[in-house]
Amino acid sequence: MDQRVPKPTTLITGATGFIGSHLVRRLAHEGWRVHALVRPGSDGLCWGEVANAVEIHTYDGYTEDVMRAVQSAAPDIIFHLAGCISPQEELQDVEPLILSNVLVGTQLLMAMRLHRVPLLVNTGTIAQWHENRERVPRNLYGATKQAMEDIISYFSKVHAISCVTLQFCTTYGPGDTNNRLIPLLQRSAHEQTPVTFAPGEQYLCMLYIEDVVDAFCIAADRLLEGKTQGHDTHQVYADDPMTLREFVALIERITGTKITVKWGGTPYRAREMMEPPRIVSPLPGWRQQISLEQGMRGMFTCL
Repeated sequence: MDQRVPKPTTLITGATGFIGSHLVRRLAHEGWRVHALVRPGSDGLCWGEVANAVEIHTYDGYTEDVMRAVQSAAPDIIFHLAGCISPQEELQDVEPLILSNVLVGTQLLMAMRLHRVPLLVNTGTIAQWHENRERVPRNLYGATKQAMEDIISYFSKVHAISCVTLQFCTTYGPGDTNNRLIPLLQRSAHEQTPVTFAPGEQYLCMLYIEDVVDAFCIAADRLLEGKTQGHDTHQVYADDPMTLREFVALIERITGTKITVKWGGTPYRAREMMEPPRIVSPLPGWRQQISLEQGMRGMFTCL
């Protein structure tokens, strides 16, 4: 008789995003039953060969959409990756930031409460911290993510929902459309065009996508095994942060090409993160497997 324990069922928001699509593929390959909450018009092309194994639920902004998805999927655990990143704080960013980073998560928590889904992995950001000061977000994006954590803490205490929030720095890997620095340096190295940066002493803390997905899986295992009760927050750090100047030098070594940089040609951004905050405890059981140099060598092999 086959005594194997069946894999869990999950519902994933942000499943067509950069991190979400990689997580979908990992879990589907491992035998999880995967459901995805997506916007109308989204497709599963980013999921590749596992697309037919993913059940899609459409979200058009209404709480009822989330309620139906959670009820239909009946997940053991939910991964909440949907969100809007906008560090510039333009007027047109206000609505997307609130809707994506606060409203969707609150709708999800209400659906979890009503349909008795007790486990959640949430996505945070180190932009929730400025100069290592507690509850002082670096920008509006970080403030909306912090607001979501406060709402999660309420549901955790009052409605017995257990959650792990993972706060990441910068993520990167094949198919990432959010990271603008790597394509900029790729073009500069390939076309020998100059680039202009701030003085370059700010630290970059970058994690390869496979290490990021590992963190989500470990967080889920902790919840499913009962190792986390309530709401725990962990920062997922890279072991090898480096300054922007050091990073450019790394790319020069990898490509064997001199990159012409006008250092100090532009000022630091307002409330620039000069060093990654290290306040919240790291995720137990997780270790970075792919160094920044290894990851960059893979990203620049096409040159």
